[in-house]
Amino acid sequence: TAAAGAGGTAGGTLATIVPAEPAAAAPGTNTAYYSSPSGPSSSMLLLFTTYYDLRLLNVSVHQPDHTLGYTMDVLLKDLNEASAMDFYYERGLVCWTENTLEAIKCGSTQVANGTRTVTNKTTVITDGLDKPEGLAIDWYTDKLYWTDGGSNRIEVAQLGTGGRHHQQKVLIWSDLDQPRAIALVPERRYMIWTDWGESPKIERASMDGDPQSRTVLVNDRIFWPNGLAVDLMQELVYWVDGNQRFLDVMDLDGSNRRTLVRNLDYPYSLTFTPRYLFWTDWHNGTLHYYDIELDRHRELLSNTQVPITVHAWDASLQPAAKTATGNPCRRNNGNCSHLCLLSSTNPAGYSCACPTGIKLLTATQCAEGPQDMLFVVQRSQINRISLDSPDYSVVPLPCGKVRYAIAIDYDPVENNIYWSDKEESAIKRAPADGSGPAEEIVTAEIQDPDGLAVDWLARNLYWTDTGTDRIQVCRLDGTFRRVLIYDNLVEPRAIALAPTLGWMFWSDWGEKDPKIERASLDGTERVLIVSQNLFWPNGIALDVAARKIYWCDAKADKIEVVNMDGSGRNTILSDNLPHVFGLSLLGDYLYWTDWQRRSIDRANKLTGTDRVTIGENIAELMGLKVARLREQQGTNPCAVNNGGCSQLCLNRPRDYVCRCQLDYELGRDNKTCFVPPAFLLFSNHGNIGRISIDSHNHTDYAPFRSVIDAHYLDVDVADRRLYWVSQKQKYISRAYINGSDVQRIVETGLMQPEGIAVDWLAHNVYWTDADARRIEVARLDGGSRRILIWKGIEEPKNLILEPRKGLMYWTEWPSDSIRRAAMDGSELMTIISGTNHAIGLTLDPDTRRLYWARQSSPTGIESADWDGKRRTRLVMADSGDSNGFVPAAVTIYQDWVYWADWTTGEIGRANKSTGENRTIVHTNLRYTYSLLAFHQGRQSGSNQCRTNNGGCTHLCLALGQRKMTCACPTHYTLNANRVSCTPPRNYIIFSQRNSFGRFVPNTADSPDIPLPVTGKNIRAVEYDVLTRHIYWIDGRGPVIRRAFDNGTNAKVSINPTSSPFDMAIDPIGRLLFWSCSHTNTINITTLDGNIISIGNVDTGRTEKPRSLALHPMKRLLFWTDVGAAQSITRAKLDGSQRVELITKLEGIQALALDPQLNRLFYAHGKRIDTMDINGQNVRTLVAEHISMVSSIAALDGFIYWLDERPVMERISVNGDNRRVEIHKNPHMTDIVAVWTPDERTLRNHTCNTARAECSHICIGSPDDLPSEHVCACPQGLMLLKDRRSCGEQPICGPDHFTCAAPNELSDRDGNKECIPSSWRCDGQKDCPDRSDEMDCPTCRGDQFKCQSGECIEKHLVCDGTTQCRDGYDEAVCCKHPEDFQCPTSKVCISFHNVCDGDEHCARGEDEAPELCSEYSNRRMAPNSNKITLLIVVVVAVAIVFVVVYLLQTFRTRFGAGAGGMEPKECDQAAAPLSPGGGAGGLNKNIRVSKLTSVAEAVRMSTLNSRSSAISSAYDRKHITGASSSDTNGSSLIGYPLNPPPSPATTAGSAGRYCNSYHPYKHYKIINQPPPPTPCSTDACDESDSNYTSKSNRSQRGHGSGTGGGTSSSLGSGSGRHAHIGGNSGGSNGGGKYKDRCYDPEPYPPPPTPHYHSDIGGMLPESCPPSPSSRSSTYFSPLPPPPSPVPSPSRGFS
Repeated sequence: TAAAGAGGTAGGTLATIVPAEPAAAAPGTNTAYYSSPSGPSSSMLLLFTTYYDLRLLNVSVHQPDHTLGYTMDVLLKDLNEASAMDFYYERGLVCWTENTLEAIKCGSTQVANGTRTVTNKTTVITDGLDKPEGLAIDWYTDKLYWTDGGSNRIEVAQLGTGGRHHQQKVLIWSDLDQPRAIALVPERRYMIWTDWGESPKIERASMDGDPQSRTVLVNDRIFWPNGLAVDLMQELVYWVDGNQRFLDVMDLDGSNRRTLVRNLDYPYSLTFTPRYLFWTDWHNGTLHYYDIELDRHRELLSNTQVPITVHAWDASLQPAAKTATGNPCRRNNGNCSHLCLLSSTNPAGYSCACPTGIKLLTATQCAEGPQDMLFVVQRSQINRISLDSPDYSVVPLPCGKVRYAIAIDYDPVENNIYWSDKEESAIKRAPADGSGPAEEIVTAEIQDPDGLAVDWLARNLYWTDTGTDRIQVCRLDGTFRRVLIYDNLVEPRAIALAPTLGWMFWSDWGEKDPKIERASLDGTERVLIVSQNLFWPNGIALDVAARKIYWCDAKADKIEVVNMDGSGRNTILSDNLPHVFGLSLLGDYLYWTDWQRRSIDRANKLTGTDRVTIGENIAELMGLKVARLREQQGTNPCAVNNGGCSQLCLNRPRDYVCRCQLDYELGRDNKTCFVPPAFLLFSNHGNIGRISIDSHNHTDYAPFRSVIDAHYLDVDVADRRLYWVSQKQKYISRAYINGSDVQRIVETGLMQPEGIAVDWLAHNVYWTDADARRIEVARLDGGSRRILIWKGIEEPKNLILEPRKGLMYWTEWPSDSIRRAAMDGSELMTIISGTNHAIGLTLDPDTRRLYWARQSSPTGIESADWDGKRRTRLVMADSGDSNGFVPAAVTIYQDWVYWADWTTGEIGRANKSTGENRTIVHTNLRYTYSLLAFHQGRQSGSNQCRTNNGGCTHLCLALGQRKMTCACPTHYTLNANRVSCTPPRNYIIFSQRNSFGRFVPNTADSPDIPLPVTGKNIRAVEYDVLTRHIYWIDGRGPVIRRAFDNGTNAKVSINPTSSPFDMAIDPIGRLLFWSCSHTNTINITTLDGNIISIGNVDTGRTEKPRSLALHPMKRLLFWTDVGAAQSITRAKLDGSQRVELITKLEGIQALALDPQLNRLFYAHGKRIDTMDINGQNVRTLVAEHISMVSSIAALDGFIYWLDERPVMERISVNGDNRRVEIHKNPHMTDIVAVWTPDERTLRNHTCNTARAECSHICIGSPDDLPSEHVCACPQGLMLLKDRRSCGEQPICGPDHFTCAAPNELSDRDGNKECIPSSWRCDGQKDCPDRSDEMDCPTCRGDQFKCQSGECIEKHLVCDGTTQCRDGYDEAVCCKHPEDFQCPTSKVCISFHNVCDGDEHCARGEDEAPELCSEYSNRRMAPNSNKITLLIVVVVAVAIVFVVVYLLQTFRTRFGAGAGGMEPKECDQAAAPLSPGGGAGGLNKNIRVSKLTSVAEAVRMSTLNSRSSAISSAYDRKHITGASSSDTNGSSLIGYPLNPPPSPATTAGSAGRYCNSYHPYKHYKIINQPPPPTPCSTDACDESDSNYTSKSNRSQRGHGSGTGGGTSSSLGSGSGRHAHIGGNSGGSNGGGKYKDRCYDPEPYPPPPTPHYHSDIGGMLPESCPPSPSSRSSTYFSPLPPPPSPVPSPSRGFS
């Protein structure tokens, strides 16, 4: 056989097959029907596929013994996982499937120069293929039939050319579970197929798929039906079973079944020729034949290229129809417009059919195309499902890049679909038929588009944005965009339109206030429809004719309906709706998607009955839309010529309106939009809006999100940005005028901002703070903040700028004046007094006149020159003002002064020079705080700061047209070059409850300023001088956070599981030390790179370490102990060289260090004391007028502290010069002194160079001796031999002490890292690092030193009572009182060995003369008690032995049968490594070494847990893929025990493995686990299989071959059961491949349903109800929002 195989592969050499012993034929097999091929050497042609090519086998029959030989040729190379195959003899076609490409291809056979090849390779089918496993050609009608084991369908397509070339139809889609082989009988109009799924069977049906024609031919004594072949002449069906290993034959109706061949290995594909049957064997990679006449089975071909599908190339196998009526489709296609299919049930012999998705209108005519269509979003894919055909095939649309699509809608006018993509932040569209590319419609200023809807009449597009919480509209091409609703939206989701009624509806699933609302299509007339008993409203759908709105609730698991006015609420469905999302309506039916069931369903819209599943097992379902293609219903005024509107036409219930996009205004005709030269901006009721300069237009509010209490405004005209202050929130914000990009630029340090002004030339923003009595400036983004004026002013308000002159103006109410200063804060002066509480100050840039409104009676508007001269009353209240004239805001435009009347809500204007022509421009704008005219001429001119910021690195402050000055942020110093700044080096940082500030003493600037860093519930603060990071403890977590001191890059630095209390930073070693009040430890964390914990400080006897202080130069750490000791301890940074500096304090509260003075300062009781770092020179600094101190800091010879008062005080280190530095600053929580060491000192420090060498901690300082160690380790680690790296300490045991560092001479002197505990603190340095003599207490000569440190009296040692905390006083005692203990080594020796002439102690103490004289008196006679004790012990041991033996014997005999713990002989789970255990249960060796084997099994199972965890935890329903509603534990009773292999499931395997077996003893010797055993659970995880799904076909070819018919040496199987045994070739020890390893062909694993791999495993029954992440549909259920795109700020995860 081997010679034949080799000859065949060599190409063309005739090989003679040596006969083998025939397999047993079934008794009674009838062979009379067949005749032998004629001639002495007749031949047959066989086609077969391998994974990579198509081959032809020319088989010769040798007479007289009828042996077969062959020659082999390759017809076609470079196939991609070829599998199924069939031929069309008349046309010379061969068709095959390629699984990698998911395609069916055909080619023509040609003979040239005596060589047959396949040319003209053409792709025939690509759509809808998943795992095609069977292929058959109908040579009567030129049709191609195939089975698909992935989608579980049987389909047909036209093979002809012309208009019918790509016609494709699904014939059978129900009650199929892994269909495989298929064969056709055109003469009888039958198709026959095998199905090896949960209920294996062979079925027959009419070739048109008529459901009434389906007949089960075989469903008993069948397991893995694989190949199928039909003898057309005798009307016999042959088939092979890969599990039962037989070849059977039966009649076409399933009767007269009998077995021809038994005991096959693994038969797969089967073909028939007269006299011979050929089949491929997948187990051995061979081709076999059966001689029907001689009843003989032989192997024909053994080839390294495993044959997969085989077919005989023979014209007699495809005979033509005997009569004209035998093929009714041959003539004129049976008059069918599309597909003519042979039928066994139709009297005409055929039936007309339509391609999938198209409806059959008459008996012969199909519709032009699909009519009712369902479009569904599958997150990264857009699909369509035709509702015109009952198979509901899912067809992907070519929509380009789709990353996270959510909602979808349909435009019937242009036949386009529109969808939203969250990750792309875009709305896109594409042709609904897939005929064109996708295009982006909306991409700018969109965050999380969630729902969308098309107004097909007005040609508008609406969408909800859950990121900006707005509802917007634009034209269908993306132009003329406008925000309709922007307030009181939390999580807007779906939106639906009723264009004919002028209404839009939307759902909002905000956690606190979920609701469904309605508004007119222009956003007005907003009405709440549903708000009660609502939780997660998702999709909504409208029944316009009935005026009803439907919605689905993903938390209530309901679909409900209500009238459009909110009445008549009713529940439609509440059963089996675990997580509904999308909802749509067409006709009488509702359609919805369900995330958890992964299905699309339909039900009657009125009753909820007639429920049908449209699609199931569809992953990542989102929104859907059901529509009748191109059907347009209804009309409205906007449908004709856009209602005459130039931009947007928006219908309303009673009329329609024209609207303009932002920055446009509606003309006087109310239809034409234009760009106005100017308009008015205002703030009232906390909102910001715009109105026309003229009086004809309506108020238009800017769509700003979360604008609360906006008071004062200014604008940057060139950038088209608004700036405003909020007094309630205490923020300064900015945004573009169109409402986008809202930013908070100043969030800290504001008390009552009362004015804001933009310097449009220098790009700075100024503001006043009335309560803080400050005027500040910053860059337009809030950076480089500087306090300009903080002295000499009172409650500044209404700030305005004149950048061209370098001046600023403001009002002050306490002094009732208008004041002026240069824009750098200099030249402060009062220019106008007695202003009668001026408000609304503004400046006319042309005339340089000031205008303001006076609030005191008589109220009115006044003006004066810039210097306060020529003051006049312009507009004053008169007797005719019945409601009073109270102007509050004033602005100038051209020749007019505009004002807002606080009480009447009117906007008026008058001539700015004379006050005449007073008119009312707008009304109904009450409580207007700010008013300004927006126009290009508002901000003009130039100064030296306009270009390149005047060359300044931070702030450029104009002083006039030719003057400017560079300025720095507060506390920064202007360098000698007068353009750059240097940050401060030494200062105090203080924290408040939610913010931080900086205090610099003795500065010309304001001493304290806020920092742009915010937090919540701040408890402690630290600062890194090198990276300029602020670290703080956030009490909410509690966590440690950090941010740059400019407020950027804020993030969680450390997320401990305990409670951090205080922090200290080592800037040189780049470490953060922090104490924990929960674990009472000091922890060490790295600062740079990956922030990780490196361990704890060894704090010795410290009970409760709390406050920390660190000396970076001397590498010292100080901490307080608030336990019983109430002490302060000093140590090196690793905790070594600990010294208790002071104890018994009065409630230690705070600790600080001055590294320059080398002094400690600490607060205890109600006083502050100081001492040097050695604990000397203790003295009291503060003991009077002080309460409980909470924080303390030392800087530049002064001590600063916080106590219970809202102030920060200081005092010098000498105890004088005490004063309050910060007044009335409430909620201060902590202070820290920032001291920046000299750069040269840092650079030359020992640890600055050693830090890169030390793996953990550098403790070396310039004061240490040269021999001192530089590197150290945290507690629990030890220095290794290189003195730089830390490693695990050896396990020394309880009676040994572990040295902190190893001995350099350990290789020569022995390992001394572990020393006896008695050597600890014995005065001798036994550890190489002397750690055994560190931290030792000093004991008197008459005292005994405990290992734990304390001293006890010597007479208490070995007295039977433990005195030491560690029990050391009794641990070193002898067990027997009469024994002698050597004083030095503490070794106990027997009484008989004392004074026996031999030295047993190390120093001979047992032979000392004084000892021997004492012992000689004690040795009188043997003690009789010892003999008695010996007898008792021997008897007790004998009794115990007998009892144990009896118990073991009883357990051995009866334990296994009684459910004992012994593993059974056949329990592979209990003994996975001993599958062939003896029949007698546990053998002798197992009994003897039971404990050892159990321990070893535990170890091996741990090592193997990775490979076994998946299979052991799997559930049956994960394999079936059944929905949660219809799967139970017993649904797989008839499921195959191990699915048969198929080409589709083994594609891309890496190749066969060598069968190299090693006994368990081998693995035990090498201390490695043996390979895993085959899966022994009901179902193995498909991820262990090499079968790859659609989603990862590109990765094929890299998996390992695993198989259901393999042993563990071949890899882990992925079938449903693993007890293959000898059946189906389960043990790979036999067969051809026992001693061979082949790379080209993989050994086939069992297939699993393809879609299970797609979905990545089904959910457990307790699955969470909602997706959360982009990588998976299912997620953690806390909290489970109904949205796939929750806003990041809302904390869903």
